Amino acid sequence: MTVEIDFPLCGAWFVLLFTVVEMSAVAVASLTYTRHTTDREHIVKLDDYLLVELMQAQKVRRFRIDLRSIRIAARDNSKGLVRLEALGTRIDVGR
Repeated sequence: MTVEIDFPLCGAWFVLLFTVVEMSAVAVASLTYTRHTTDREHIVKLDDYLLVELMQAQKVRRFRIDLRSIRIAARDNSKGLVRLEALGTRIDVGR
């Protein structure tokens, strides 16, 4: 913080501008990172269905998938994600 105060006092006001831009970029990056730190997936097998709960960026989505019609597939190009499919519903899990 000393640098951004000393330079404007010496007449270099543009340093203060770049400091504000830089600190704003750091703040945006921090907020974006912390928004996804609580992302999770929860999968529970109940009587005749699979309950999948996805929480991404503070949004919760729940899916109820019938076990008799489920298809599980490993995806080649998706960083280890597993796809669950049933009756038109597709869910990628494994983040």
